[in-house]
Amino acid sequence: SPKNKMEKLKELEFVYENFFFKGINPHIFEKNYFHLFSPREYYRGSILFSNGTIPRSLVLMQTGRVSLELKASVIDIHNLIKFTYNNILINPIFSKLTKGNKNKYLPNEKLSVIKNYINDPILTRLKMHNNRFIEDMNVVRNYQIKNLTGNEAIGLEEIFLRLPYLMKSTVISEKIYCYEIGLEHIDKMLNNGKDIIHD
Repeated sequence: SPKNKMEKLKELEFVYENFFFKGINPHIFEKNYFHLFSPREYYRGSILFSNGTIPRSLVLMQTGRVSLELKASVIDIHNLIKFTYNNILINPIFSKLTKGNKNKYLPNEKLSVIKNYINDPILTRLKMHNNRFIEDMNVVRNYQIKNLTGNEAIGLEEIFLRLPYLMKSTVISEKIYCYEIGLEHIDKMLNNGKDIIHD
């Protein structure tokens, strides 16, 4: 029916606009890949991803709210930022998606700030403090990072860098409506470079 066609078109537009492959032809996306995204509903209190678990899927949230919580020490966070910076620039997925134009997505001024931060010899400076201070920097705490609302890709960084999930993702609204795609399907899309990237 016309109504069903309109609803399907809206769903297709949402997934296409919020997925991170921006170089894919919309018609190819609809024909070859849209069916790989499964519509899902999760209810209040549902845990989408747990901290430290192996990535299995990416969630594109259309409506609702999700809380992100990080369980780590100050030293863990410092090392995580350093690891992410060092790996994102050499990541083959990043190169493919940006078509080699990394500065478009990570301008030099932002890279400089991050680079200065990770090159800060925090561990050396900590040695100048007493043991109590050093111990405190290594205490694992729960950090409330942010609350996500609609039009968010949850788990993107972990899929992107092939890291365990960095944060616990918990539904805090009555429910969320989303589309979920498994890691194996994302890899399938990546391997079909002729479909993904075009001039």
